[in-house]
Amino acid sequence: MLGKFSCLKPMQCAITEYLCFSPYLPIPSSYSLDLLESAVKSGGFGYAKYAAAADEGISAGRLPSEVIDVIFLGETLPDHEQAFGGFKFSGRIRADGYMIMCREPKNYADREGLGTWIFEGHLRYGVALVGQWRTSISTATYDLRGIFSLHKTSDVR
Repeated sequence: MLGKFSCLKPMQCAITEYLCFSPYLPIPSSYSLDLLESAVKSGGFGYAKYAAAADEGISAGRLPSEVIDVIFLGETLPDHEQAFGGFKFSGRIRADGYMIMCREPKNYADREGLGTWIFEGHLRYGVALVGQWRTSISTATYDLRGIFSLHKTSDVR
């Protein structure tokens, strides 16, 4: 029997995708969120920001089949940050559609109470991420987890 759903919280965020092509190698999955963000944005690891307008060639004439790694970085939108708190997101999507994403509070003081949440699931139909989330903190008395869905839109304010 399923338990009662006690809470539904909207989660809106702006996410940017970064693609890695050969001859570069993917950044190791052991990188922390802060290190991953600076490594990807520096351009030194060969990741290029995905441009939606270039769908046919994805990035500088490259084909989707040539992508060897996809990393996405993001944060909550200002309106939702005021209502539900500010968060940073980072994650990866594999070629088979499996994805893993971390959500960390922007404010260091919130990290103890809310902690890091881990989202695992699949990319569906190229626009929806669906799966399960869990906290990184597990105790003998409680284990927080649930389901989620994120829908991709191009409407960013």
